[in-house]
Amino acid sequence: MEYTLPTGEDSELEAGYAGEFLKLDLDFFGEYFDNSQDAWIKDLQKSSRFLFKQHIHAIYGTYAQEIEDFGFLAGLRAEQTNITSELVTLNTLVPNNYFKIYPTLHLSYNLNEEQQLLLSYSKRINRPDGDELSPFPEYADPRNIEAGNPELKPEQVHSIELGYQLKSNQATFSPTLYYRYTYDAFTEISRYINDTVLLTTFENLSRQQSAGLELVLSTRIKKFMSLNLSGNAFYNEIDASNLGYSEKKSIVSWNTKAGMTFNLSKTTLLQLNANYRSAHNASILYPGFRAGVEYPIKRIDLTKYRRWRVLRHFSKMRYLSAELGYYHHTDFHDNIYLLAGWQMRKLRPRGFFTEFSPAFGYSRTFLGGETYLVDDAGDISLIKGAGYNYAILALGGGFGWVFRPKTSAYFRTSLLTMFPSNNIVYLRPTVELGLIWQPRHFWEARPKIVSKTKGKKS
Repeated sequence: MEYTLPTGEDSELEAGYAGEFLKLDLDFFGEYFDNSQDAWIKDLQKSSRFLFKQHIHAIYGTYAQEIEDFGFLAGLRAEQTNITSELVTLNTLVPNNYFKIYPTLHLSYNLNEEQQLLLSYSKRINRPDGDELSPFPEYADPRNIEAGNPELKPEQVHSIELGYQLKSNQATFSPTLYYRYTYDAFTEISRYINDTVLLTTFENLSRQQSAGLELVLSTRIKKFMSLNLSGNAFYNEIDASNLGYSEKKSIVSWNTKAGMTFNLSKTTLLQLNANYRSAHNASILYPGFRAGVEYPIKRIDLTKYRRWRVLRHFSKMRYLSAELGYYHHTDFHDNIYLLAGWQMRKLRPRGFFTEFSPAFGYSRTFLGGETYLVDDAGDISLIKGAGYNYAILALGGGFGWVFRPKTSAYFRTSLLTMFPSNNIVYLRPTVELGLIWQPRHFWEARPKIVSKTKGKKS
């Protein structure tokens, strides 16, 4: 049930009630075969019944308003939660009733038609599922059992995010810095209940906090093909002092995802997805550089009209590129790679541009330290220049600004997909800040220039 009241041309008040009613019946029945009776007998130790009821009543309200380029949305949600866990087998009732208030605040500022700054705060709740509250064991095998915890509390999360969003007709780029503080966070605890059986259950942590940077790039390359790239580098720390662990535990990690969608017809599409998660406490920053040259092939000057006015004017630039790159992986290897690519750049009148750049190439790694080879006879020899050869497919995108007639600055994020000789595919995300400089007499390129007009000028 919801009510919306416009309070002005650019403001709105919204209020409502939401109810959620959940009932779960977990009835496990176990038997064993009794040879003396020549019959199956109910196993009382492995048979159980657990009834779970959860009723949530929420009243909420939000107010949103835009003041020129500034916008905000403030909200408040009040929830009454009534949970009953009935251990039918043990004839025990475990109630868990609580009242919580969850505020939210979202701020936005439009830098121009395509760029926006975002700042938000929210408090939210994650409740345990019914099977995470049932204390009756589930037997994966005779040596490993899993059970829930009827005393498990919901986890409360405070979240702050600072983001930037760049939108164009064909691409969206969103970097976001975030910090999250969680108390009563869920965690799995495994302990031996005898010499041979390991029990895994759930407990609440004292607190948990994490911070990181997330990058998301979505672009439409052609009418039938789109690309989504994302990467997340983060630090996570847990405090389990309430469980008897005196020291805090922390990790540094990162992950990346890539996906391509091909619209083969009106009813058929093909999706290709890949993801990679680094080891805990793995290096997330590999210092390096990239240098190259671009040769302009074509420039399309496009003007769009809508009725009596110019709606948009921009240029589409096409370049062939050749690049040399290097990065250093601490205590592991050095990597040199060559890329040949196709740059697609969209330039606005004020000098701002977005770009997409597919490329392919070759990479060579050089292992750190000394590497030895032991042959079948047991002889040892030193391998000079030990390393691996790779084929590379790279997909990148970013944005930049032409701040001088011959000089530009840019930010670019790329995903290097590396195919080595040992049949293991590696994904290497890169983040790059750089300059593009066009010398006066270095290369007298003459790209093909095409002018196009869309719409009608009345």
